[in-house]
Order: sequence, then C-alpha cells, then structure tokens
Amino acid sequence: NALYKFGEYKSAVVYYDAYLRLNPKSYQSWLNKGIALAMLGSYKEAIRCYDEVINLNSDSYQAWFNKGIDLCKLEAYEEAIFCFYEALRINPKDENSYYNQGVALCKLAKYSNAVECFDEAIKLNPNFHQAWFNKAIALQHLFKIDEANKAFEEAKKLENNE
Repeated sequence: NALYKFGEYKSAVVYYDAYLRLNPKSYQSWLNKGIALAMLGSYKEAIRCYDEVINLNSDSYQAWFNKGIDLCKLEAYEEAIFCFYEALRINPKDENSYYNQGVALCKLAKYSNAVECFDEAIKLNPNFHQAWFNKAIALQHLFKIDEANKAFEEAKKLENNE
C-alpha cells in the first residue's frame, strides 16, 4: 500500500501480484491492484481486477464505480452505465455515480436521461458545478436553451466560488 500511496504504481502492481498469489480472495488487494493499473492506463487489466472484487463481494461500491470510470475511458458507455447503476444500488446518495452516469448517457446522445442523472447529482450536492455544466450541455442538445443558459450561469457562479 505504501508503494501505491507514493505513486509507485508499477511496483505496487508487482507487490499486489505477489500478495494475491498467497491470498487470492483478498478483494481489497484486487481493488488496489485495479486502481494502480488504471493509474498506469491499463484499463482492461484494471477492469479484470474489479471483476475479481465483484466476484468476491458483489456489494463493493468502489469496484462498480471504478469499473464504470474505466469503461468510460474505453468508450464502453452502455456497460459503464450499468456499473454506475450498481454503484448507486449500493450507495444511492453518491452524486459522483449519478454524474458519471449522466456523462456516459450524454456520450450515447441520451440527453433526457442524462439531465435526470445530473439533477440527482445536483440534488445531492447543489454546489457540484460540473454537474450544472454538463446539465447545461445536455439541455442544449434538447434545444431547451433558456434552461441551459440558467444551468450554465449556475455552473459559472459555482466555479468562480471555488
């Protein structure tokens, strides 16, 4: 874990591999290995690690969330949406899962659904300026220009307050 904390991701992966040979059911080690691999840009390998975590503990919010993030990086948006759905099943008050689900829906041009996700994220965290900004973009695609402008203004106001 110290290697991971100091950004030594390649060394951390080697350590987790050795540890997992001795303790293959350590879902925390699988999770940490997946995170380290993702930090190295090895998203497919990271996803395999998250799948191991999910096989060991299907209620691992972090595994579902991280898998969704990495699937988005691979442009596998439908699968990512499912992962964020599972993360929200476990932790329904997570604005980041709603937000990322909304982003993935936008990538699939499902703008109405995306707005619903951004609204949920904003409901949980009214100061989430990225959610306001992406909501504005989705609303523009729906030709709801007045609502989009209001959301852009809110995003700009919140960003300036940070």
